[in-house]
Amino acid sequence: ILEEVLEACGLKKGVNYEVQATLHSDEGKPYRPDCIVNLPDQRYIVIDSKMSLTAYTKFVSEEDSELKAKYLQDHIESIEKHIKELSAKKYQDLKEIKGRTPDFVMMFVPIEYAYMAALDAKRDLGIFAGGKRIAVVTASSLIPILKTVESLWRISTSQKEMDEIIRIGSAIH
Repeated sequence: ILEEVLEACGLKKGVNYEVQATLHSDEGKPYRPDCIVNLPDQRYIVIDSKMSLTAYTKFVSEEDSELKAKYLQDHIESIEKHIKELSAKKYQDLKEIKGRTPDFVMMFVPIEYAYMAALDAKRDLGIFAGGKRIAVVTASSLIPILKTVESLWRISTSQKEMDEIIRIGSAIH
């Protein structure tokens, strides 16, 4: 789903984003973020797309209100656990991208309502994630960000082309 969103926003695999690229900690330990979105001027956005939705699936399909409430709580705990685990990886501090990425990692939740249901039940979930340097995103919140990235690439490419025209024009003159 994440790759479909990236491509729908005009980004190209291998050019504007990499999937499962191997990066290293300062100690040399390898890490493989799910997706690294390349920005102009060697800047990057890290997106993690792995997430368990088992409890959410049970929550949605359950009719018993007590079990439904339990599965929703399990779902929230699953999201919080993933936020903690993702935060501990500190992808934004990896050697190859350190200092060239926002101070947070985006955690992609593929089913919008899965995050909305958790957020509705636990209103401070986003604040909790932010405190862990994680921005939880869904397709609808990620699309404007990726469209901005695509625009940045268009502007950067146009600027490079203009610089080349000026260089050639100066050389001819």
